[in-house]
Amino acid sequence: MRNNSFHEVVFRLSANLARVSATEIRTAILDALTQIGEHIGADTAYMFTLSQNQESLDKVLEWQRGGISGVQTHKRHIPLTRYPWLMNQLEKHACLAIDDVAALPEDAKVEKTDLESQQVRSLIIMPLRHGDQLYGLVGFDRISTQYQWPDRLQEDLSLIAEIIGGTLHREFASLEAAQFASRVRKLMQPLPGLVFQYEVDSSGTPRMPFVSERFERFFGIPAETLRNSAHPLLYRIHGSDYARVMAAIGESSANVTPFHKAFRIHADGGKLHWFEGIAIPEEVADSIVWHGYLSEITDQMTSEQTIIDQGLWTEAILDNVDDAIFSIDAHGVIQSANRAAEQTFGYGSDGLNGSKINIIMPEPYRSEHDAYIDRYLSSGEARVMGIPRELEAQRKDGSIFPIELRVSQITMNDCQYFIGVIRDITQHKQSEKKIESLAYYDPLTGLPNRRLIIDHIQQELAADRNERGVSALLFLDLDNFKVLNDSHGHSMGDRYLVQVAHRLEDILSRAGTVARIGGDEFIALITGLHVMPEQARVEVKQIAGEIHQTLAAPFNLAAHEYIGNVSIGATLLHEHNESVEELLKQADIALHQAKKEGKNTVRLFSTSMQQDVEEKLKLEGDIRQALLQQQFELHYQPQVSEGGRVTSVEALLRWHHPEQGWISPSRFIPVCEETGLIMDLGSWVVETACRQLALWSRHESTCHLIVAINISARQFHQHDFVEQILKAIEKTGAPAYLLELELTESLLVQDMADVINKMKLLREHGIRFSLDDFGTGYSSLAYLKRLPLNQLKIDISFVRDILNDENDIEIAKMIVALANTMKLEVIAEGVETWDQCQALSSIGCHRYQGFLFAHPVPVDQITDVIDASTQWQALGVSPRNTIRSYG
Repeated sequence: MRNNSFHEVVFRLSANLARVSATEIRTAILDALTQIGEHIGADTAYMFTLSQNQESLDKVLEWQRGGISGVQTHKRHIPLTRYPWLMNQLEKHACLAIDDVAALPEDAKVEKTDLESQQVRSLIIMPLRHGDQLYGLVGFDRISTQYQWPDRLQEDLSLIAEIIGGTLHREFASLEAAQFASRVRKLMQPLPGLVFQYEVDSSGTPRMPFVSERFERFFGIPAETLRNSAHPLLYRIHGSDYARVMAAIGESSANVTPFHKAFRIHADGGKLHWFEGIAIPEEVADSIVWHGYLSEITDQMTSEQTIIDQGLWTEAILDNVDDAIFSIDAHGVIQSANRAAEQTFGYGSDGLNGSKINIIMPEPYRSEHDAYIDRYLSSGEARVMGIPRELEAQRKDGSIFPIELRVSQITMNDCQYFIGVIRDITQHKQSEKKIESLAYYDPLTGLPNRRLIIDHIQQELAADRNERGVSALLFLDLDNFKVLNDSHGHSMGDRYLVQVAHRLEDILSRAGTVARIGGDEFIALITGLHVMPEQARVEVKQIAGEIHQTLAAPFNLAAHEYIGNVSIGATLLHEHNESVEELLKQADIALHQAKKEGKNTVRLFSTSMQQDVEEKLKLEGDIRQALLQQQFELHYQPQVSEGGRVTSVEALLRWHHPEQGWISPSRFIPVCEETGLIMDLGSWVVETACRQLALWSRHESTCHLIVAINISARQFHQHDFVEQILKAIEKTGAPAYLLELELTESLLVQDMADVINKMKLLREHGIRFSLDDFGTGYSSLAYLKRLPLNQLKIDISFVRDILNDENDIEIAKMIVALANTMKLEVIAEGVETWDQCQALSSIGCHRYQGFLFAHPVPVDQITDVIDASTQWQALGVSPRNTIRSYG
């Protein structure tokens, strides 16, 4: 026997076995055994397969060489237990070669006896395997002659056995698949509905990998056609339902949720039927496969009757409901529970069905439940039946959680049953809590907000003062908080607010409630004070003192240490049966008074404060009316030189009220500053003074007059202040070089660079600047030398006591000396006596303004004053005539 030719036989047989169909496998294997047997000189060849119960070997194929007769062949059915030695050897070896049967060991006594009875002298046997699975064996015998099987032949035959084993595996797999398909078909036959699988392939084509025989018959579409494309079926869906069905499939695909729709579709022959479609999606590799069921509901839909209960349909629906659904009998024993119930409570189906429903209840409901059912069944008393209630339930692990419970009763076969629908409302409760927190608490500090503190105040107002004592309301405002925010940023401000909140809670948690109502404002409600209001006021001041002391301690804001102050306004509750709004108003008034008096202090509300506020509000309203009705007017006070000549005038605002007469500027100017009315009023003053300046500039006796106008800090710091002044000059035609703007030192505190820039822009047009009240405020040579000034004005406070107070005369001397050094003019205001005038003249101040020379007069009287000064000059009357030396 030539090796190469045998290898060709092996290769040819292997290729043949690999390509034959499942029905031709046995024929192909017999052909292979025949060719190999003839090639290796065997007398017989055979194949045994393992029985279905895996307890015996059954002979399925056999070949005998021609001319061999009278030989007793192997039995057709051999129990595995008969040949233990042989089976043991086949477990160990891929090929068992027996050169001489007579030489078999004592352990193979049975095998030796049977082989000798069949006249077998030499044989070779190979197990048929695929992986770990044994399918049978093949063997080749020699009759009457002894033969030594070559090693190379054993290797080749082992290869043949491996190929045959793989071929048998394919055969058995095909047989098993056919049997499974047959069982599935038999299973589907009695089902009333239509079963299918549906998928969309990578090209976007809808396909139905499987449909039941009933499905094929009903629609008259071959399964093979639907495996390639589902369009022939989809196009039969009623036109009004098609878009709805396809949208439901898309939604099911996107969310991997069950498909459930009722729709109309044309059967084979064109008749329209109603179907209820339910399909459960399953993610497989990169696609989704739906396992579905169509149930005809034509009769139910047309007659509007209740749909017949179908187990698969009902189970699919219940198992895809988020709520837990239980059915229990009259003894409280669970009859059924859906998948959501198992998941919600942490039990498997075996752990719920048959158990008492009270296993999902915490105490005391668990102990009382049986009694409740008995009471309901005997008396009909129902606390839960038909009414949604929020309760607590208990999971298998013992954890308690909130639920919403709905219970209904049904009667079946004269037996009472209860259906319970339970919804886990944990997330709902958490959302409610979060919403409540947002509605009633400040998100930054965690303190109660305005709404909640007002609710507490209302409750306190409704309480009995005699039982709970007096309560107090405190308004707290952090002083200079805006400066902290502007200089260090809002994040630093937020840190400060949080730490302030913590400190306030530490102080007030036992005495009442503290809330943040916005920005840097807090409200504290103090309860349990002394029943006597006077004593309660003392206690409020003590608490306010503790607050001041606590908030005065340094705050550690990251790497920055900050020391802040707080202003407090307080009012007592129960004094005058006030409303919440009135109490808040009172505390705010007291807070405003505290800030007005220097901040970092506490003020308790009094009726006089209320009166002041009301008067201020009344005055504010009158000012607005005065602007509309042009009740304001400008008076002018002359400013004279040492020779008595009127060189300039100062425009002074005056208000003649139609009912109250003349109202002092000291009353209405602060209100204008505080309310912002100073903007409109200041614009009116500038334009009115410029218009008068333009008129005076056209007459010989007044064409030299400089008109001075007082400018408030708030007015000056408007972004368009320069444009306002220039526009007034252009509009009225006033000569800019005769216009003088008087500024106060308080104006210089804010944004010095902006102040200097605006002054320079106006100086470029010839406008003069005088620094009013010099020496009373923010006096600094550092800024003074940078300001484009024309004049310094000695304040009236130094002039008033210049004859009696050495400090005042020294200050006046320094101002004059400073003006001379900086080449500035100097003028003194408030000069009322000749002695004051002489004293000022002696230190070098030669321009004056005051009652000594003239009171402020209406515009139509200013010419009389100028004429009088001319007469003084003609008579030689001058302060210099009577000068005394003041050192």
